[in-house]
Amino acid sequence: MSFAKFALALGFALATISAAHADTITNPCRALNPSRDVGPAVSVSEQYCTDSYGASNSWYIPPVASPDITRDLLSGDDAAFLRWDGMPGTTTFLTPGLDAGTLSGVPGYQTGSNWQVVTPLSGVGTDTTTSTIKLDLGSGGSIDVIIRTHVGQYVDQNGKLQQGVDQHYAITNNTTQALTNLSFGDLFNFHPNGSTPAGSVLGTTEYAGGVIHTNGDTSQPSFLTDGLMYLTLNNAMVDPTAWDVIKYDSNNTPPGLAAINEVNCLLTGLPGNCFHDVSGPITGDVAGLLAYDAGT
Repeated sequence: MSFAKFALALGFALATISAAHADTITNPCRALNPSRDVGPAVSVSEQYCTDSYGASNSWYIPPVASPDITRDLLSGDDAAFLRWDGMPGTTTFLTPGLDAGTLSGVPGYQTGSNWQVVTPLSGVGTDTTTSTIKLDLGSGGSIDVIIRTHVGQYVDQNGKLQQGVDQHYAITNNTTQALTNLSFGDLFNFHPNGSTPAGSVLGTTEYAGGVIHTNGDTSQPSFLTDGLMYLTLNNAMVDPTAWDVIKYDSNNTPPGLAAINEVNCLLTGLPGNCFHDVSGPITGDVAGLLAYDAGT
């Protein structure tokens, strides 16, 4: 069984860059503590910083030479989650760290993830990175996930060539037990006007037709690009079981805790029991969430 997550940004300027080297992977990609192997997948037009767990809190269009929050689309978070009945641990997030709305570029929230890196991020500084993570089960064996992140042009669910980030999760059950009530999804906190405190609240996010859209304020000089996120199952787009559009800058500690708690609710229930199916549109520092019930 495989899942794919697509995030797409349109209308951005193109620029020519040279590939980054592995010994400088935290420049401009900040280390996603405690996942220190963060690095960029890059193209001539954009730079997506990801860790071995597939998460990101920095996305630059066009690429930059050093961290620049005015050009950053994802401080904020983009992070996948996976759960099934009886899975061990206290979180459904794959990544151990999230920015959680601190706008720092360095995660201020540790999720408590029990996933372990088997093969660290490779392909850093190219248009495609890969990694493998696993979750050991007490009954023996493990669940393995191979994550492939591609930046640049890709073919979308309608067969059209697009520009953006194409991220593929290949999930293998290397145990003798069935995984029941399997669900998979993604949290997408996109900042079309950059990730400064002022810019992060200018986006308007809504859910429609299986897609999370975040559109920026084009009247502001800070505007970078609009963004959207959707998920496919076995290369075919499907409607989510549940979704939500929720403020990420609420008076919580950390700011994104409400959205994070919705994801972690999956530990004790299916998506429909956790998310509120709010479609928006809502303006501000807002996260969009999609969740899918993949059965057994």
